[in-house]
Parts: sequence; C-alpha cells; structure tokens
Amino acid sequence: MSHSEPQDPNNQSPEVSPADEWGDLEDLEDLPDREVPAMNILPARRVVGSRPTETRHLEAGLRIESKLPQNFPADPSLRLEVQEVNREVIRLEQEVKSTFKLDRQPTLQEKVQSAKEGEVQNDEGNQNDTIQQLPKLWIFGMIATVALLVIAGLLLLPLINSTNAPRIRSNPAVLSIVEEEKIEVSEVMNRLLEKQPEALQVFRSYAQAAHQDDVIPLIVDGRSLRDTLQQHWSPLGVPKDWAPASESTWGVFDSGNKAYGLLEGKLPDQSQFTAYFSYEGDRLLLDWKATTAFGTTPFRQLNKGTGDASEIRGVLSSDEFYSAAFPEADYQSYRLTSPNEEFTIWCYAPRGQPAYSALSPLFTSGELSGEKQADRKVTLRLVRSPAETLPNQWIIGELLRIDWGTH
Repeated sequence: MSHSEPQDPNNQSPEVSPADEWGDLEDLEDLPDREVPAMNILPARRVVGSRPTETRHLEAGLRIESKLPQNFPADPSLRLEVQEVNREVIRLEQEVKSTFKLDRQPTLQEKVQSAKEGEVQNDEGNQNDTIQQLPKLWIFGMIATVALLVIAGLLLLPLINSTNAPRIRSNPAVLSIVEEEKIEVSEVMNRLLEKQPEALQVFRSYAQAAHQDDVIPLIVDGRSLRDTLQQHWSPLGVPKDWAPASESTWGVFDSGNKAYGLLEGKLPDQSQFTAYFSYEGDRLLLDWKATTAFGTTPFRQLNKGTGDASEIRGVLSSDEFYSAAFPEADYQSYRLTSPNEEFTIWCYAPRGQPAYSALSPLFTSGELSGEKQADRKVTLRLVRSPAETLPNQWIIGELLRIDWGTH
C-alpha cells in the first residue's frame, strides 16, 4: 500500500494464528435440520428477474431468524455480521406526567391598605349592603300594607253591610217574639229526633183505620177537619197485622216557624208513603193535609180552569212562559206541578204584590252554593185569571205556607 492508514491503538484485532479453528461452513448445506450456533447473517443477494423456487407467506416488516436457509452462500466473505448495540429504545417524545404536584403551597397575604383606601372600600361595602337591603324592605313593607288593608276591610265590613242593609225600625217586642219562636223551634226539633218509634206506631194506627172517627184522634186539627175528612178521606185498607218497617227513614225539618218530622217507607203493596208529623201540645200527631197533599180542588179541575183554589199544594218552579195577558214586565211566571206529577198549570205572581215578594227569595241564588233553587213545595191560594187567558193559567193570590205543613 502506498500509504499507511491510521490505526486505533484501542481497537486492534488479534493476529491470526494457525491454531484458530473456523469450522467448515460448506458442510452446513448438507445439514438443513441441524441447528448451528446463532449468527446474524443476511441471505445471498437474489439475481434480478429470478423467481424464488418456493412461495412463502411474507409477514410485514423485517424478519431475522437464527436458522440458516438451505441455499446459504458458502463464501464467508459474503456474510454480514450484525452487531446489536443495545436494547434501549429512544423515545421521540417524553411522557407527560399524569399528575402534577406542587412542591409549595401558595399563600395569600393581605395587602396593607392605607387609611384612606380602607375608608373608601368601607363606604362602598356599606352602599352595597344598603342596596341589597332595600328590596327586602320594600317586600316587607308591601306585605305589611296588604295585611293592614285586609284587616281594615274585615273590620269595616259590618259597618258597610249595616249601611247597605234596609233600615228597619227595631221593635224590642217583635225581636223578643222572634227569638222565642226560634228557641221553641229548636227545642221541638230536639224532641222530634227521638220520636221515630212513636211515629211508626201512629202511622200504623192511621193506615189500619176503617172509619173517620178512628182517624180524628190521630191527626192535627182532627176535630175541625171532620167535615173535610167526610168528603176527602178514604181508608188505606192495610191488614191488621201490618206495621211499617223499623228501617223507615225518619227526618226532622224546619219550615221557618215550625218544626216537623218526616217518615218515609213502603206500604204492603210496595208503594211509597211519606207521612208528616208535628206536635200539638205534648202529643205527636199525623199532619193529614201534608201527608195527603190535600187541595181544595184536584189538579184535574184546575187544569180546566174550574174549582175552588183557596188551598192548593204542589211543587212550584220558576219559568218564562209569558203572553199578552201576562207580560213579563208585570208578572213573574211559575209552573205548579201536582204532587203525583200528572198535571201542570201556569201560575203568575204580580210584580210588587206580597205574593211576588214572598216567592222571589225562594228561587234566588244561594249565598254559599251560588245555585238557584230548582223547585219548592208550597201551599198557595190561587185566583182565576181573566177570561181571555188559557184555562190552565192562574194568578197567585197568596203564599199560604212554604212546604205542605198545616201550620
């Protein structure tokens, strides 16, 4: 060589001696199944255009095996020695730590304020507190005002009602009589509540009576009704061993000025009966007129425009049937139905008359429910209407009683 290459004194290969044994590499071709010492040797270079004798499934990437193929080159100079440097992998990016820990906890230090700054901030804080308190004060003030107005209205309500109410001259004697009547009615109602067994016995005797003389001691105003009973009474004809069921309904009511009891049950023929009872002195008696819905003339004749209508019992309801003889401006129209609901006649109350004033409150809206009364049991005195009207049109002369009671 013309020039000498620099040599590294620390990297010199040992000299070859005749005693070194390299082995016979050519014999490896004859031993395909024999394992040889692991050596990192690349296969022989393939000639361009030649195809491999065997087709093998290639996996992705570079595969280095320790076994030598059968066509491994025999020339040792063509072998490539691969030296493994190290096993560590160099990461291109450093891992980011999942947690972050503060070595030092920050502390807050209060800023030292001057006297003027402290006064300014205190003023601003007071203003904010005042602004926040203002809506609360307004709300409390409004609630207190509304409460005072409601209380004042409740206190002034009796005074307002007294000014709007019709002025009636108070008579101490009349007021005492009214109070005594109310007390008496309440006492009678309390007594009637316990009289169901006695009412059952009285009605049994009345139902079994065969002559009017047997009825007179059992009914209200029996002696004065002798002639009326002779004309209108008829026996019920029930057996002597019959008695009303103990489960018959018993109720106590107030007609306004008198209390009465009402017994409801069934007769032997399963027809319904309704019997009225009231006190006469200390005796519980049957109210015959109310029980039979007595009328001086049957509704069959009233429907034809004939008969004595001085005492008629029926069910009254307001209506709007008017005509030229009974204009709405002068009359209030009503419809009167018979107790057995077979007949209906038209009745008219002249506006401004006592009958109209007495009947109007019965059909006005209730103070609590706000609903009008549909119908009411009444006892009326009727007057025949002029000739140019229909036969079943009558004029209400007087409201004798609310309901059908005798008194």
